[in-house]
Amino acid sequence: MRHSEPDQFWPPDEPLAAAEARALSRAAGLPKDEEAERSDARRLRAMLAFTPHMFWTYHLDTGEEYYSPQWENFTGAADVGRPGGPERLDLVHPEDRARARAAWHDSLATGAPYEIEYRLRHHDGGHRWILSVGAPERDDRGRIVAWYGSCTDVNLGVLARETAAAREKRAQAILDSVPHVIWTADAEGRIDFLSNQWRRFFDTADELGDDERWHQAIHPEDFERVASSWQRSVATGAPFEAEVRVRFGSAERWILTRCVPKKDGEGRILRWYGTCTDIHESVRAKQALEASERLNREMIEASPDCVSLLELDGKVVLVNERTRQVYRAGDAELVGRNWIDRFTGASHGEAKAAVRAARRGGIGQLLLYDRPEGRWWDILVAPMRGPDGKPQRLVVMSRDVTDRKAAEDRAQWAANHDFLTGLPNRYLLQKGIDGAIAGADADGTSFALLLLDIDDFKRVNDTVGHDAGDAMLCTFAARLREALGEDGVVGRLGGDEFAALLPAAGSVAEVEARVQALLDRLAEPCVHLGCILDCRASIGVSLFPADGVRRTELMKNADMALYAAKAAGRGALRLYRGEMRLEVQKRTSMLHLARDALKRGSVRPYYQPKVDLRSGRPVGFEALMRWKHPRRGIQSPASVAAAFDDLSLAAEISDRMIEAVIGDIVRWRGEGVGFGHVAVNAAAAEFRRGDFAERLLERLASAGVPTACFQLEVTETVFVGRGAEYVERALNTLAAEGVSIALDDFGTGYASLSHLKQFPVDIVKIDRSFVCGLEEDPGDAAIVDAVTSLGRRLGKTIVAEGIETERQHALLQALGCHEGQGYFYSRPAPASRVPGLAAESRIPLRAARRKSESRSRPD
Repeated sequence: MRHSEPDQFWPPDEPLAAAEARALSRAAGLPKDEEAERSDARRLRAMLAFTPHMFWTYHLDTGEEYYSPQWENFTGAADVGRPGGPERLDLVHPEDRARARAAWHDSLATGAPYEIEYRLRHHDGGHRWILSVGAPERDDRGRIVAWYGSCTDVNLGVLARETAAAREKRAQAILDSVPHVIWTADAEGRIDFLSNQWRRFFDTADELGDDERWHQAIHPEDFERVASSWQRSVATGAPFEAEVRVRFGSAERWILTRCVPKKDGEGRILRWYGTCTDIHESVRAKQALEASERLNREMIEASPDCVSLLELDGKVVLVNERTRQVYRAGDAELVGRNWIDRFTGASHGEAKAAVRAARRGGIGQLLLYDRPEGRWWDILVAPMRGPDGKPQRLVVMSRDVTDRKAAEDRAQWAANHDFLTGLPNRYLLQKGIDGAIAGADADGTSFALLLLDIDDFKRVNDTVGHDAGDAMLCTFAARLREALGEDGVVGRLGGDEFAALLPAAGSVAEVEARVQALLDRLAEPCVHLGCILDCRASIGVSLFPADGVRRTELMKNADMALYAAKAAGRGALRLYRGEMRLEVQKRTSMLHLARDALKRGSVRPYYQPKVDLRSGRPVGFEALMRWKHPRRGIQSPASVAAAFDDLSLAAEISDRMIEAVIGDIVRWRGEGVGFGHVAVNAAAAEFRRGDFAERLLERLASAGVPTACFQLEVTETVFVGRGAEYVERALNTLAAEGVSIALDDFGTGYASLSHLKQFPVDIVKIDRSFVCGLEEDPGDAAIVDAVTSLGRRLGKTIVAEGIETERQHALLQALGCHEGQGYFYSRPAPASRVPGLAAESRIPLRAARRKSESRSRPD
């Protein structure tokens, strides 16, 4: 192989003996003769026959090449090929040729020894790995004169190495595939290996094998605990296990690390082998679960309810502090026992049923009264479901509902009783009547139903105060309950109306006697804060079964009897009679007629003149309510008298009258009629609107009517009824604007003298009841005289009502009465006749003349 021919890898062939002799001679450095060279060659041949290596030489000057016999033994090729031919490279594995050629070229170019492994074709047809080495020989000047080399069969070693590498690769792949970090440490505990999982777990490429990095990785809060535990294991050889947080940068995770030692036969530690498992999520889940359980336990312990946790068979697993307090026992006495065994009697069966319902997935419930403690408990048993949705355990919640039960009882009592008097209310009373009807019907007995109404109760409220009214109601209720005894049923229907049942009523006479005795007991005065209050009542009675066999019939008939009793006067008793129904029907008919009259607009004022008793001239008129019936013509207020007891109807009638009167005044003023003034009666309901005075003044102003043309007449009842405070304000407002106020029916009500002082009254009208007896009754004359004298001293105008005779006219004139009105002067007339009446100069004389003339002709 020449230096200029690097592709000639294999030396050319020549006779082996001569080459061997020359090679040996050169190696010995001694000149040899031919015989000696042959002798050396034989010895060399013998040596090469026993070596596994293939030797070769190549001389650059002579071009001599030599291959030992092992070459042919290995390759099976006697001729390695001519110099520069492809046969020599053909013996090299195709995948190794380029690498082998490059190594030989580099050595020839640099003169450096070479060493290379490649696969060479074997005589069996396959390829085997060989180690080819070569080194140059240099002369005294350093020039390369020859190359010497060998090829050694290393096939088994290479294959073994590859097998070991493959095994190592497989082992590494296995290590990389397991979800654990594998680590090792020396006998002193210094970590010297970490598998690649460490870097994947913590996303870092840092080497973490040394102790300093380990110390940095462990969370500061865990370091002392883990380090001391690891030191104990290293010192004792005990297996090591710890849960620890490790940190690198911002990452922090929980790991479980375990380690066991490898020991020799004498028990000395050789190495440590360990794993690290990522338990971050499980630790977090465990911590969350523990926190949740801790919170649940704290909530259970803090609960004001008794809470117990049961197995499905009812065995108690856990109780809270409230349960221990209630049962005055600890866990030892409560836990482990069957919850159902706490109950006895009927409650035991209810508790068993509640547990059974909860085991089926429902909610069990029972309400228990603890008689020794006097407490009520509302108990719920509910299932605690597992992941499969089926009940795994039961939870029992027992709530003390004593206060709630008491509140419910109070609410139930309040729903059925009157709060003020404590008597049954209408609902409970009706149930009592129904029960009495059923009992009496079954026994064939009778009873009496009483409806009671306190007389003048509103006056007590309005004059003395609501506290006094409440005291009267309570006193009345107590007396009623006491008088009827244990067997009587008593209730308050509302307001000042009560009801009672008299069992075993007996005959009508017996009922009247018993009720009259009750009236006498109730009529005893009631004293409140030094005030004596009259407790008289009116009573209406109906009898079972004579007056009805149903509750509605009995109530209705007793109510009609009560209406008759009140109409008869204070403190009256009336038993139901059939004709009372006619009276009620009459009252109902009056209300219907009044509503119909208002609807049709047939309510209108009729005017009666008021006359100056000295001159006989008319000074004004009073507007009196009339209404027109479709068939009967003009009707007086008496035909709808019941309407004036109805506040809404009375107010509407009064409003219509004022509206019509203002219209008439406007027309008369336009016609120049000297009517003086018009007095209009105001119903008590009008004042309860609160703005009555303002509305009246606004209507007068809108119509252009001077307030001097308008008088307002009120009866004393408006002063003592509800809304009296509105009356005083309204009258003061009207008087301040020039409206005259007349007090009607004077002497028939209450506290009349105080009214004259308290309210802005300008005119006092003597009631007709005193005028009609003026000629025969000295008492009436004395009253009229007293009122007239009082009026003159107080500066009031005195008007007498109901004058029907000339003698009455003369007597009133003599007593100093200022004005009068009545049939003696004129009957009420429609608005169209007012101009003629106003023009009369001496109405009394003309009235007397008309009266004498009327005697000679029929009306």
